[in-house]
Amino acid sequence: MKKTYIYGLIDPRDNKIKYIGKSNDPIKRLKSHIYNSINNKKKRTKKENWIIKLINNFLQPEIKILIECEYDKHEYWEEYYIKKYETFNENNYDIFGKGKISNPINLGVINKKKLSKKILKYDVDGRFICEYQSLRNAEKLSGISHGNISKACRGIYKHAGGFIFKYENDYNTVKKINGSLNARKKPVILYDKNNRILNEYKSITEASKKTGIDAGHISKICNNKIKSNKRFKFK
Repeated sequence: MKKTYIYGLIDPRDNKIKYIGKSNDPIKRLKSHIYNSINNKKKRTKKENWIIKLINNFLQPEIKILIECEYDKHEYWEEYYIKKYETFNENNYDIFGKGKISNPINLGVINKKKLSKKILKYDVDGRFICEYQSLRNAEKLSGISHGNISKACRGIYKHAGGFIFKYENDYNTVKKINGSLNARKKPVILYDKNNRILNEYKSITEASKKTGIDAGHISKICNNKIKSNKRFKFK
């Protein structure tokens, strides 16, 4: 049975747990929390603002493994520890860690249906791919962090893992986004390190499929958000 970990992020100023999360590699996830907080220049979450305050004071969160559990039980344990440490009053999005509610814990009178929204997935050219029942379901089946999918759904990120994600009730917004994306679809040119053209692709999606490089990564190179590889570059 596949295992995963429920972890807590500790504020070194008072040694209290301020955030609960799930990860197969908690140390790598901690680095990701810090990296995303520093590089998110738009609309930071409460958790990211908390991490930035620590960094500004030459500190950073400490991580504590709370439990190693079977992967298909992680929602139960994440809810359990969020409730135990009351981090929904701190930096967690809600008492269920952005996920679908699991039954074993009685958390009071809460409308479960409102907490679980269907997620629609599109490629970067606006073509519909599939539908997920919730953020957790999208994470489990796509392998993309539910936090990044949530930010894409809320418009904080344009993409997550090289795909567009929207909540089902944002259907009209999705149609507008799809239309604008298709209207602005541009060819992508691959160059070697000496600026010689190696190939030309009809879109980022095609470039990703042909080269095996993540579409979101190619998009960032084209928009000068990250540096090109030493061996090649995209424009």
